[in-house]
Formats: sequence, C-alpha cells, structure tokens
Amino acid sequence: MSVPDNQVSIGEYSVTVDLSYFANQGFVLVAEEKGEVWGEKDPFDGRHEVDAQKVEQVFAQAQALIDQIILPPPPTLEENREAASLPRADFKLGLLDMGELDAVKAVMADPDTDPRVVILWEDAERFNRMHPDLLSFAQVMGYTEEQLDALFGILPTTNVNTADFDTLRALHGVDEVRAQAIIDGRPWADVNDLTTIQGISQEMVDSWDITV
Repeated sequence: MSVPDNQVSIGEYSVTVDLSYFANQGFVLVAEEKGEVWGEKDPFDGRHEVDAQKVEQVFAQAQALIDQIILPPPPTLEENREAASLPRADFKLGLLDMGELDAVKAVMADPDTDPRVVILWEDAERFNRMHPDLLSFAQVMGYTEEQLDALFGILPTTNVNTADFDTLRALHGVDEVRAQAIIDGRPWADVNDLTTIQGISQEMVDSWDITV
C-alpha cells in the first residue's frame, strides 16, 4: 500500500483507499506477504510492526472496490421490473404454466372487465411488466407482485439464511470463500451483519436484493 498516495494494489488493480491511519504513524509503505505485514518509513530504517487487523480491513475495502470495477453491480429489483418484457406467446405460455390461462380468458370475456385491460389482452404484441395497463390486468386477476415477477422471470429476493451455495455465489462480488462464510455464519439476524465477513462491504450489501 502506497500510503502517501492512498493507493492499494491487489494483483493488476489499484484503488484509492483512506490510509491516513498509517500516514499518521509515519509510514510511506505498508505491505503484506504470506501472512506477514510490515510498514516502512522514509528514510528507510528497517521493517516496522503494524496493526495487522487494520491492514486486513484496508485490503477488504480495496477488494470490494476492485470487485465493483471487475463486475458492475447487478440491476436492482426495480430496474429488473422496468426492463422486463415478454412477447405475446411467451406471456400466454407463462400464464399456462401458472395454471391461470383459462381463468384469464374467463375474466377477459366478462363484459364488466375494464375495456383497457381487455384491449391489452386481445391486441398487445408485447407485455411490459410495469406498464400501467399490465398492472391493471394484474389487479383485475388478483396477482401479487411476486406472481408478476415470476411470470416475467424476475428472480425473488435471496434469503441469506436459506439460500444454497450457488445462489449466494450469484450475488455481486461474492466468491467461493465469501459464500461459504455466509453459510458458516448462519443464522444472520440482520443483513448488515454480513459486513463482518472479510471482503464484504456495506456498499455490496446495499446493492444486493437480500433478506434474512
């Protein structure tokens, strides 16, 4: 870690992290190699002992920033809903798989059904998850938000206390070590407690669609 420049390098990536804690102790360089950590001053007078826990925390922050560079954060649930769209055939096949197609046809044949909803059903070539008329359709049919999400293929919120290893790995920035640490740390009382795992930052937790 180049202390004066606040630069932390991990592999081929270098990010800016607040290193004032080390600068205040006179260090110009802090390094970690094979589990050993040390600091150097200018002029060089040998290697100095540094707080290993502080170094670990800084590297965890740096790794979280690098993860965001390597993998852009996934879209939020709201963004997925705004983008979700199905062609007519897929929409009807989804209703068939839900066991709802016959019920929809019956409601659409009812003369008391909102005519805008009927026109959408009869004439739309494509169905958009957040279109006002599609939401009216869902209200007429009594569908929940979760049912609509399932119809449009939007993944549900991940429960970190019950999700399997592969589901946790799918979370942005979660590698095999972090996924196993989440499993080993169960049960979690609050999603924010995940920040106690090395390499998981508050920014990462805030970006995930998770619950406990």
